[in-house]
Amino acid sequence: MKIVDSAQQRNPEQIAKQLNSLVDRLKTDAETAAQEGESFDFVERTVLTSVLEIGCQALDLLLTLQGDGELGNAVQTHDGKTSRRGIQFKGVITV
Repeated sequence: MKIVDSAQQRNPEQIAKQLNSLVDRLKTDAETAAQEGESFDFVERTVLTSVLEIGCQALDLLLTLQGDGELGNAVQTHDGKTSRRGIQFKGVITV
């Protein structure tokens, strides 16, 4: 299954709600870590994991709202130029 197909099976409101939940959890985790005196190293790793999850959900939301990006063989750009699709298919590579 493609990433786009997976994202399009969910609705934007559902993804936005999950995104807000992840942000709230990150804030709560930071507050709890401060109260419990967690080490900076531990909190840093926890924050990084949370930020990566938030980024993934944000990109999922983008793909859901934007769709597969299929605009046809030619597209008129904002500056009036026409861009044409190349002969070879180029997939998107993400990290």
